[in-house]
Amino acid sequence: MKVIYSDNHRLHVPYYESGDRAGGSHPEVPERANIIVQTLGEHGRYSITPPVPHDLDRIDRVHSPAYREFLERLCSELDPHEIFIPAGLTSNPDILKGDHLKEMCGYYAFGQDTPLCRGTYRAAIASVNAALTGADALRAGDSAVYALCRPPGHHAEKEKLGGFCYFNNCVIAAEELVKEGKVLILDVDFHHGNGTQHLTYHRDDIVYISIHGDPSFTYPSISGWEEEKGEGKGLNCNINHPLPPGTDGNTYLEIVDRVAEEILACKPVFMVISIGFDTYRDDPISHFRLEKEDIHLTAKKLAALKIPTLIVQEGGYCLQELGNLAIAFLSPFTRF
Repeated sequence: MKVIYSDNHRLHVPYYESGDRAGGSHPEVPERANIIVQTLGEHGRYSITPPVPHDLDRIDRVHSPAYREFLERLCSELDPHEIFIPAGLTSNPDILKGDHLKEMCGYYAFGQDTPLCRGTYRAAIASVNAALTGADALRAGDSAVYALCRPPGHHAEKEKLGGFCYFNNCVIAAEELVKEGKVLILDVDFHHGNGTQHLTYHRDDIVYISIHGDPSFTYPSISGWEEEKGEGKGLNCNINHPLPPGTDGNTYLEIVDRVAEEILACKPVFMVISIGFDTYRDDPISHFRLEKEDIHLTAKKLAALKIPTLIVQEGGYCLQELGNLAIAFLSPFTRF
């Protein structure tokens, strides 16, 4: 099984700043991808492959070109060890008429949880290229590919960063795959992919299904309710399965069985899975109670559908178990 991975993710080292300017912990750290790629490299089933660079217009088909160019400019102007955290959030586009990049970031962000540093843009581009290289491999005939993307992407909207995300890797990949026919994006990260829903809500060629923590109790709290079913051509092409705090494996796997039926009813040519290992019981920023075996059984049920699948990494913050959880989820896809 191909694993698409770039060391450029190490350029993105976010941390929070406290009042005394000292660095504070941030859950989305380089060790996440380092641990996973090291664990996969120790197994013979996985071929670690660098991403192929792609034209920037692949991003601009999904995100606002002005947003991408803004991120490039802001990151390039940060000092080598500077961390910038969006502040003064605003929906007023008049702020874009100026040229103060840090103030403009208030328009291009929907939260203050997504720091930027000098290497963030390059890392985010590499993450996109990992997803696109995986999509290319599917189009060339691979049955399953894993894009080890970091930073993650499913919270990124058309021109908004947030939730540790800058570009929406899975939608950018789906935009390539849809050239061959309908694409199904399944999001099994603990947190609802507000960005993915936002970018596909009016489409019927990319269907979005998500299993996630009830937004009444958890981040991002702005989307993910059952009544959100899509609009226009996309009506009934957006399916949310919000689950309560403390959801265990038995409940979760029942929903996976229902989702498998929904996927087959869509008859997709390709499936893109946004995988977040933050459904694991010991994840520090989530509140499901899944065991490693539950994550493995979820993957078995999805692999049994035998749909060519691109697996795109999203969240997962229990560093001690990330490598083992990746093996648990990926291994069923190495057998079809």
